[in-house]
Amino acid sequence: MTSRQKLLEHIRQHPKGVTFEELKSLLRSFGCELVRSEGSHYIYRRAGAPAITVARHKSHVYSAAVREVLRAIADLQEES
Repeated sequence: MTSRQKLLEHIRQHPKGVTFEELKSLLRSFGCELVRSEGSHYIYRRAGAPAITVARHKSHVYSAAVREVLRAIADLQEES
């Protein structure tokens, strides 16, 4: 199991305790790049895919935003 798979599984199992750094690392491992940040909102995009917005509040990310990122990653995996 690769480190990307381990991180993805950890985030799936514990969506309430995900740090922004973990989510950023996961997005980057799937080829998403930071295209813009405005205040606490960070927008990531991968070529040919819709943008993914992550709101950073202190060190953790809200679980609803984590679930949204997981759905977007599932879509990216289907494309591959």
